[in-house]
This record gives sequence, C-alpha cells and structure tokens, in this order.
Amino acid sequence: MMLLSKKGNKRVQASIEYIIVFSLAFIVLLPMIYMFQGYSTKSSEQIVTSNIAVIGNDIVNAAESVYYMGSDSRLTLDETMPEGIKNITLTRDWDKGINEVVFELRDNNTIAFFCNVNIEGSFDTSDFSAGLKRVRVEAKNDSRYDYVSIDIY
Repeated sequence: MMLLSKKGNKRVQASIEYIIVFSLAFIVLLPMIYMFQGYSTKSSEQIVTSNIAVIGNDIVNAAESVYYMGSDSRLTLDETMPEGIKNITLTRDWDKGINEVVFELRDNNTIAFFCNVNIEGSFDTSDFSAGLKRVRVEAKNDSRYDYVSIDIY
C-alpha cells in the first residue's frame, strides 16, 4: 500500500511541474506574440501607405505631363492598388487653382496629392479595389478650361 502512494505522489509532482513549466513558457510567449502582432500590423499599414504614395505621385506626374503636352495627349499607367483603400476622390476648384487626388483609407486616414493642373474624374468601388488597374490620364479642353481627365479601369 505504501508503494502505491509514493508512486501517486510522483505522478502528482510531475503533473504540477509540467503545469508550472507550461505556465512560465506561456507567460514568456504571450508578450512576444503581442509585440510581433503589433509590429506586423504597423508594417502592413506602412506598406499600404508607401504604395499609395507611389500611385498618387504617378497620377499627379502623369497629369502634369499630359496637360503641358496639350489637348488629346494621353498616358496610361499600370498601377497595383493595395488593400485598404476606401475611396478615391478628386478635390477641385479650378477658379482657385485647387486640385487634389485624395485617397481615403479604411482606417479613416486620408492621403492627398496636390496637382498643379486642372483635373477631373470620378471613380466607383471597382476602380480602387485591390489588384492591377489601368489609369488613363488624358488632356482635354472645353470652352473655358484646359484640364486633365483621370479614369481608372
């Protein structure tokens, strides 16, 4: 009988030691997992912001180029839209010289790119969904203004 109780005590001791080791490992790993998750989220946001900066600058540079080339000049850009774009709008007041390409992100941040030429265009959800898109930038003229039309398809 004495033999069984010593054997049972060893099992209990081994189980408790196992629980203690597992708990310590969990206590060490939990903050590391949390820090890694925060770092990867921040990195993803920086990559999206960087990609949008490239796309916005490409669009503005193309708009300014075709504007100065004259009416009916056209450039087509191939751009890869990242995840996380909620909306793209063109803010414009041609009489005051205000022209912006504005990207609104899903985290409610906005990134604006100022353009020195008159721009116009409107976009729907499929235009800024993630993936490869073509951006047509074309110089046009109406009776009052020279401007650049921007289309994404």
